[in-house]
Amino acid sequence: MHTQTPIESILSVIKLACINDVHEAIMLLKEICGGKSYFKNHISSKFLADHEAINNLGGTRELMKQTLYQELQSKKTRSLYV
Repeated sequence: MHTQTPIESILSVIKLACINDVHEAIMLLKEICGGKSYFKNHISSKFLADHEAINNLGGTRELMKQTLYQELQSKKTRSLYV
């Protein structure tokens, strides 16, 4: 199993803090823009969609972990019913 170095741990904390700060900024922008910011084509909605993709997927490693987990879960569930 891969163990993190102290630098990688610090970078993970910085990444998490940045993601949270960006989310707060986008939500503040949505509040400032009002109701029109909830339309799909508004810039703040596009920012939020991009932010959620980065937050949820992160990068290739995180994407692969999520994909593998979902496949294992579906196979586990299927095996219970077969």
